[in-house]
Amino acid sequence: SRDQQAAIESFSEAAKMELRTFTYDGDTSASARNRIRESGDFVITNPDMLHAGILPHHTMWIRLFENLETIVVDEMHTYRGVFGSHFANVMRRLLRIAAFYGKSPRIICASATIGNPGELAEKLFERPFDVVDENGAPSGRKVFLFYNPPVVQKELGIRASSVKEAAKLGGLFVDNNVHSILFCRSRTRVEVLTNYLKEASKQKANRVMAYRGGYLPNERRSIERDLREGKLLAVVSTNALELGIDIGSLDVSNTVGFPGSISSLLQQSGRAGRKQNDAISILIATSEATDQYVVQHPEFLLGRSPEHGRINADNLLILIEHLKCAVFEL
Repeated sequence: SRDQQAAIESFSEAAKMELRTFTYDGDTSASARNRIRESGDFVITNPDMLHAGILPHHTMWIRLFENLETIVVDEMHTYRGVFGSHFANVMRRLLRIAAFYGKSPRIICASATIGNPGELAEKLFERPFDVVDENGAPSGRKVFLFYNPPVVQKELGIRASSVKEAAKLGGLFVDNNVHSILFCRSRTRVEVLTNYLKEASKQKANRVMAYRGGYLPNERRSIERDLREGKLLAVVSTNALELGIDIGSLDVSNTVGFPGSISSLLQQSGRAGRKQNDAISILIATSEATDQYVVQHPEFLLGRSPEHGRINADNLLILIEHLKCAVFEL
């Protein structure tokens, strides 16, 4: 949200337009919330705050709903499965309240790697959509590297630790001033890999940071800012940095262990080479069977469409709970 706010404010300043842009989420102070309700041209929020903080109290948001022209849903591909089914019902409630105030807003969705963007959008909002699927973002040459660590115990098929191998590669990039990001599947691995990297590059240890959920908001903002400004040479993250946030121009993305979906892997690889510079994406396999299959069959990842997003907004267990919310709201 803060990243989107900064982008809109930058555009507003360049265009010499007074666009009042606010973020309304769990970090927003009580004093700021009243001001946002009264004077926000752009209100940036998330599904949880919309569900619990805005829709039940829509009479306090009359100015917003009476002037609501556009709903923008970023990272639409994340709204799938049970979470997406809940989100679809939150959107039903949002559009119902907008209609109560006489508004029928246009809807714009932005999605990354997904196999059925148009179908998912229509299921989320129950209306037709036009799909714009030509990518106009600047990009340079991208090289994919599939790295299988050496076997250390042949009888059991155990290979060298993917985390330690990632630390070796990451250390090479840090020592040569190559900006990189390393993705791990758990918070524990993030901390372990960060320590390995700092030990491997002691002279530049202050330019290596970890990023994961659980950090204080000001800590996250500081890391994001240092990344954009090029102060950090390496950041080790969970999938918290997989999408959405503008983290500047990186040269290398390392994924330690197959993240579980083609979509996630492509998102992580997309963190590098976002401008027009050449970039490299590395998948470092673990000893797990899935990783070993993927790393030995790269066509599985590079030669097929990303996964489709599926939801069932009319699932009774989900629908009944949102009906209760809707009855309270109107």
